[in-house]
Amino acid sequence: MADLSTWNGTAEDNIGVVNGAADDTLASVNGLDWVHQIPVTAAFTDNSVSASDATNYSFSSQAIGTAAAGRQIVVAVTAGSSALRTVSSLTVGGVSATQVVRQTQTEYNQVSLDLWVATVSTGTTATIAVNMSGGLDRMGIGVWAIYNANVGAHASGGQASADPQSVSVTVPAEGVVIGAAMSGSGAGTTHTWTNVNENYETVVEGGTKQSGGYKVYATLQSSLAISDNVSVNSEQIIVAASWAPA
Repeated sequence: MADLSTWNGTAEDNIGVVNGAADDTLASVNGLDWVHQIPVTAAFTDNSVSASDATNYSFSSQAIGTAAAGRQIVVAVTAGSSALRTVSSLTVGGVSATQVVRQTQTEYNQVSLDLWVATVSTGTTATIAVNMSGGLDRMGIGVWAIYNANVGAHASGGQASADPQSVSVTVPAEGVVIGAAMSGSGAGTTHTWTNVNENYETVVEGGTKQSGGYKVYATLQSSLAISDNVSVNSEQIIVAASWAPA
């Protein structure tokens, strides 16, 4: 039997109930196979900082979650210096990662914030190596593992210097959204997130802080506003990306 891809104009993976029956209990509809996708699951696994002046950074023994075929490791990178530098390459346990989204801010200090992703099926810890375009003053990372997700982000975006800062991304049904943010207004600054659950909020160096979180959504979230309200407005950046079920 052929697979059913839409129902009354709505994609199958965005439907929860058909004629009163939960979609994950259905085998077929109108003679067509009903293929229920396995929901994305995710876990926050680690975060680290370095106050060293360097061009290349290596964060050893980073937790990357439970090993599984197709596991994707998402890394947020907060980078700051007196001149704008950006990530040139990133590896997780020697596996090359792909840049998902980047946002820069040059209003005050020169800072950038990225999300990168690599498919790493084996291991529970790994060295995360980040190479920059030039010398840097400080770096921080946040790490997540996502499972049963499509390779390649569904949507992504970023914003700099807004108060509060916010970016809208569409999150597919049974998908996940990950957000990361940074601020430069002092170690005592607080970050308050909307539409993701905060996982970490740490000082990178001096007044630079990093923060991030994720959330899995059972139903389609169109143009969902992922926002981070920083208690003191200065040098803030936000990025976010979503992934659909595989």
